[in-house]
Amino acid sequence: MRLKIIKVHEKQSFIEKAPWHAPGGDWTFLECAVGKNPSSKVLIGTRSRGSTKGNLPISWGEGMIAVTDNNAGIAFIEAFSKTFHQPASPRYGTNPPGYIKVNAAVFGVNQVRGSKGGFRDGRKGTWTASKWFLQSENAEAEVFFNYSTSEKRAEFSEKDEEYREELIEQLVIGLRDGPLPERTPDNDRTLTLIGPHVVAWAQIAGTNETAQFTPIGDRIVITMFDEEKGAKLYLASIQRPQERQKLADFEGSVLLHDFLFGERGLTIFLAETIRKDREILSTADPQRLWLVNAQDKRQVTVPAEITNWFAGKGSISPDGKFLALHSWRRQGNKQNSRVIHVGDLQSGRWRTAEAAGTVLELVGWTGEKPKGIVLTGNSFAEKEVRKPNSLDPESAQLTPLETTPLELNPARTRSPTHKRAPEVLSKEKLRLTQLPNGQKREFTFDSRDRRNVRRDSIRWASDRYLVFQGTHTALIDSDTLKMNYPLNKDSGFSSVEFSPDFKWALGTKQDGQYMGKVELPANLKVAQ
Repeated sequence: MRLKIIKVHEKQSFIEKAPWHAPGGDWTFLECAVGKNPSSKVLIGTRSRGSTKGNLPISWGEGMIAVTDNNAGIAFIEAFSKTFHQPASPRYGTNPPGYIKVNAAVFGVNQVRGSKGGFRDGRKGTWTASKWFLQSENAEAEVFFNYSTSEKRAEFSEKDEEYREELIEQLVIGLRDGPLPERTPDNDRTLTLIGPHVVAWAQIAGTNETAQFTPIGDRIVITMFDEEKGAKLYLASIQRPQERQKLADFEGSVLLHDFLFGERGLTIFLAETIRKDREILSTADPQRLWLVNAQDKRQVTVPAEITNWFAGKGSISPDGKFLALHSWRRQGNKQNSRVIHVGDLQSGRWRTAEAAGTVLELVGWTGEKPKGIVLTGNSFAEKEVRKPNSLDPESAQLTPLETTPLELNPARTRSPTHKRAPEVLSKEKLRLTQLPNGQKREFTFDSRDRRNVRRDSIRWASDRYLVFQGTHTALIDSDTLKMNYPLNKDSGFSSVEFSPDFKWALGTKQDGQYMGKVELPANLKVAQ
């Protein structure tokens, strides 16, 4: 978006009302004409908190955009929307603050503009190049802003296409319409006030602790980490979370990957990382794998020739016999491959599954005599078509499958009783397929939620309710196709996890973790 600089105000300070600046300070303000209409103007201010010279090529600063009246805001939004090919939302208000203030990274001053775009240092350069960071409660976006006072030119240029919607929305709020109205069932047809709510919150863990439900949901696993003393692993019942049973101590930090149930009861599979440097997280940090239960702690040995490996959810087979680890392998000038190393934990024998230039991903195990399900493709992009394969853990041989087992399809995770399968179709829609008759229904997301819609932002909380992790945790009723918020907006929780029986919830605040009880609306029956 090109702008013409009409007037420059240097050595100014920023004020939060028109004319938005006053003498004295380190801001530079540019009065700019928008488009070909000289009466349509916008004020842009910039400042840098330090020099871009020397060993620090980037300095941090601030930026702002302001308009004198609503008509100027409308004209700027129209021009910006046209340039960035992103329609603005319909008008919903007429009381904007009139300005937007942002953080900025200043890449350089006295820059020479290249004929094909981009900038470089030069003796005769006149341009200042920067990147602006727009942030709000609901979204964040980035955009480049560059200007030359001697050439009387300024411009906004695109950082990434994915930021378009967030950019326009924040400009609309600040310069045209004002804050978005409070969401209610009257102005958002996807929303309902009737639904599960979490009540009776009580703190169960501190800031250096994390808690999570076991798959059965009757207990909580709590990990505590201290830089000096390492990690401790505890087990507690949901009914008495303060009465902990210590399972094990560790030298480093730990990350839980899987839970197994067998003759020895609950066994936890986890990875321990020991930092070489407390200030730096490195892939070279030593890792150990452990199987821990109430009786003992057993280390899983990985052969020394397998390096830079990493574990994940579903790495260990349900019977605890096989372990699958991923690693990247260089293929000369070809695209690197991601391979799978499969170990027999009873015999200690390891084998490797790989395909040149191919990314392998183990997504789970199936069958009484478990076989791995592996997806192959060139990348992990959501649009990438990946092909399913069966992995024989004893030979590490891959056998192509016609389809991915529905229970292991990342795009269509079935409900707990296998009655429904959701599928994210786009940023706008979620399709629910009724099983086994194949009946399909669609839930359309409100425009304010679409920036958070991804495959991994949807998961089952119960057989009826889906969790949608947007700006705030929400529940989508798969019966009514309505969404409700189970927590108050000002609750302070950054994330929420529900127990498998959908009776309890774990929430994270700045001062630690809390547990609350799920309260269902009167006369509501939820299939468990």
